[in-house]
Amino acid sequence: MAQVRRKARRNANADPLVAEIVEALLILGGQGHRNAVAERIASARAGEPAKPTEALIVHVRAAFEERLKLDRAMRRPRALFDLPFGDGSHRWALAREAENFLRWGRGSRRSPPWRRRPA
Repeated sequence: MAQVRRKARRNANADPLVAEIVEALLILGGQGHRNAVAERIASARAGEPAKPTEALIVHVRAAFEERLKLDRAMRRPRALFDLPFGDGSHRWALAREAENFLRWGRGSRRSPPWRRRPA
């Protein structure tokens, strides 16, 4: 029997800028300097290499920090973002479980396909 995939539903409360940050971090290999993330978002919006405006940089930083604070306040076991070098760091990253889920799908939350052990 063929499986029917349901169309993914978008969370109505999701911040579209957070989605852009996630996309930029995925393109950057899962982590990157916050300026590189803002530059990636500016380039994606322009459709060509572009430098981010100061307003965009402020909005990107605020969206990242707000989501990070929300994850920490709710003590979510599956946080979206991480600061790999600790608080005050300018390097942003996707949390390990979030990155694996986004790259490899629901069935492989812990590791990419080539690292999984056979059942």
